[in-house]
Amino acid sequence: MTERSLTQLNDIEDIAQLKARYCRLIDQKRWRELEDDFLSNASVEIAGAPGGADDIQSFSDAHSFIEGLRHLMGPLTSVHQVHAPEIELLNRTRARGTWAVSDRLVFPEEGPMRSLQGWGIYHERYEKIGQAWCFAEIRLERLLVEPTPNGAA
Repeated sequence: MTERSLTQLNDIEDIAQLKARYCRLIDQKRWRELEDDFLSNASVEIAGAPGGADDIQSFSDAHSFIEGLRHLMGPLTSVHQVHAPEIELLNRTRARGTWAVSDRLVFPEEGPMRSLQGWGIYHERYEKIGQAWCFAEIRLERLLVEPTPNGAA
């Protein structure tokens, strides 16, 4: 078992709080606050899934990612939940983490899809700026996506 200092345990908890806030702010559509949790040059990649979306969306900076989210998620209702964090402190200002994720998206009634349930794994890097941890890189690896078309029983 790894022995950790109180500072290291606090850093791990701060990163867990950062990730929890990420999920909540997306679901509440609080885009400006969400962007504040990223380095300006943070990279984000959302990779496809077997049986679901097979594309890869990449963003090379935080603002582009947030604008992409605003466009995609604006008309939707969403619920994001992350589980089972594995957080590794690389040094005093750098860390990486892996999280299991489950999310549900509910689309407007007039669209071709009613909802989408997804599962996957977040792979992330974080940097500590001053006293705050920020996202430096996020990669969402979709493992399974189950879409429900409108009109499905």
